[in-house]
Amino acid sequence: MGHAEEFKTFHHGKVLISYTTIQLSLSPPRRTFDRRHSGLLELRISCRELALHLSSLAQVFSSSPLISTLEELELREANYRESSLWEFGIKNAQWLELLRPCAALKNLYLTHGVAQGVCGALRELSGEMATEVLPALRNLFVQGFESLQPIQEAMMPLVSARQLSGHPLVVDHWIV
Repeated sequence: MGHAEEFKTFHHGKVLISYTTIQLSLSPPRRTFDRRHSGLLELRISCRELALHLSSLAQVFSSSPLISTLEELELREANYRESSLWEFGIKNAQWLELLRPCAALKNLYLTHGVAQGVCGALRELSGEMATEVLPALRNLFVQGFESLQPIQEAMMPLVSARQLSGHPLVVDHWIV
């Protein structure tokens, strides 16, 4: 699949996570996007444990050359009421394992519950690791917080490390 020319042009990925399924949709660059379709490629994984969802998705991400070319990625919970799910069984290393293959990612969009987990994992990165994971990342957009101050403060060590390495990162509201 990674060798077919039409599958090499994915630009945008969207991950929707719920209690029982995880859905990945990959779309082409916006200029070639057909509004009648939500994506050119969709994958649905069914699982009973949230931690297994993330591990399954990480396996897909690490084994597919399609993921390494994504420039935008949305990580969403299917329902904001499920935000508390992210507190159970998801380790920081799992988030980093998921994101590591996204080498070309410039914009990362996170909903509230996902942001808590992902930002918790990213803020642990320091030194060379600050740019080793998501080396092209420029913008981290977060949705569902009245104030971004706690997120921005938590991410300050990573933001500073990236700034010093010439890879600046901006944390901002995701306005849909």
